[in-house]
Amino acid sequence: MDREFSYSWLLGNLKEAGIHFVVRLNTARNPTLTDKEGRKITLSLGQGERGSFHGVYYRGEVEVNVGGVWEKGHAEPLWVITDLDPQKALSIYRKRMKIEEGFRDLKSVFGLERLMNKTGEYMEGMVALVLLAYAIGLVLGEELRDELYGGTGRWRLYSGLFVLLVVRPKLQASAGEKVLVHALSFFRNILSPPVPTHV
Repeated sequence: MDREFSYSWLLGNLKEAGIHFVVRLNTARNPTLTDKEGRKITLSLGQGERGSFHGVYYRGEVEVNVGGVWEKGHAEPLWVITDLDPQKALSIYRKRMKIEEGFRDLKSVFGLERLMNKTGEYMEGMVALVLLAYAIGLVLGEELRDELYGGTGRWRLYSGLFVLLVVRPKLQASAGEKVLVHALSFFRNILSPPVPTHV
């Protein structure tokens, strides 16, 4: 979970229920971490370094493990609190970050950064809308790529979506119509595929 979920009562409940957790530590709030004797632990790393603590107390209430890494190119270290091995927890959190980055990129490409769905029904509708927009963009982009770069070495350099959303080529009316006709034909074949028959 991300930084806003670093509540001691939540972590305590997760531990009591036997649910493993990995939560990014919100270091901006100067979290209190102490050892078994109650001495404060300072989180400090240099770039390229890793660190971990086992059996420390978060806000003096919940026993956790802490893992940290400061990777090159990042402005600050990443610290996580967990009930797992700290290095394993960092690996799990990195995978979560890749998923988040993928969602962020998709949302920014489709201009959906400010949408916050408050119900499951709205979320399902939004996912369906995004997938539909993605499918239309993908098919139109691939048709554009074929029209612009087919048979040339440049065809391999770009994805269809890149051509549609970044290159944004200007086509003559006849070429644009050809692209749209092929794209519509593709969607018609998906919705009602031609069935071979001998009748």
